[in-house]
Amino acid sequence: SMQVARAVFNEDHDDIIHAYEVNVHPCDDCKICHIKEACKYKDDMQIIKSALKKTDTLILVSPIYFGALTDQLMRIINRFQQLFEAKFTHQKPFTTIKNIYLVATAASVDQKMFHGASLTIDILASLFSAEQVEMLTLGGTDTIEDIVGHYQDTITRFKNSI
Repeated sequence: SMQVARAVFNEDHDDIIHAYEVNVHPCDDCKICHIKEACKYKDDMQIIKSALKKTDTLILVSPIYFGALTDQLMRIINRFQQLFEAKFTHQKPFTTIKNIYLVATAASVDQKMFHGASLTIDILASLFSAEQVEMLTLGGTDTIEDIVGHYQDTITRFKNSI
């Protein structure tokens, strides 16, 4: 997935946050963020929130496992509940992301494998009031040695659409 993302975005960013390298506790629906603008956890979610405030583009990159984004990425996204509460309960939107892009790969060639990720992206687009949402989903990638080369035309079309 990262090979494809690098081919699409053609650069290394200093602000890449690797989901497996941050310590983010899972949301346990404690309702603290519903009652007040706070979260009971003091963890690396602060790093992610800080990065979100500085950008208008969110790029998510993930392999698909059992029809969903990775567990660690979903752990972070589930903690966006506090951003939902800020916007819809406290009427204080945290930030607006204008562009959301997803790059996802899956072993399966069945496009239904990406439906869960698509639903998640739709929810994020609503939360952030995104103006542009684009998804690049590539199936059957486990059996392809050179994924970028194999999907070059698709990657180029995606790049041209963003």
